[in-house]
Amino acid sequence: MTIETKRPNLEAIRNNEAGRSHSVRKTYDSTNRGAIWLNQRKREGKQDADFTGTLDVNGVTFWVNAWKPKAGSSDRSPRLTFTIRQKVDADDEI
Repeated sequence: MTIETKRPNLEAIRNNEAGRSHSVRKTYDSTNRGAIWLNQRKREGKQDADFTGTLDVNGVTFWVNAWKPKAGSSDRSPRLTFTIRQKVDADDEI
């Protein structure tokens, strides 16, 4: 009994990789999704949000700001409070 093993055609693999683009974009549907991230622009002494991000609701994009509870808050206070306002493109502003 003879078992044949096929070796990969390295030349074909090299040729395929040479013609392939390395910047592959995946499409992602962000409808009805959102995310917040640590606010890198938070200013000392101001009431800037601890987290900022965006939220998509039925195709409309909103800004999201979130704050951590203040020191000494009740254990029953929310972990995050949100402020949401519609995001407007610079071209749409009056």
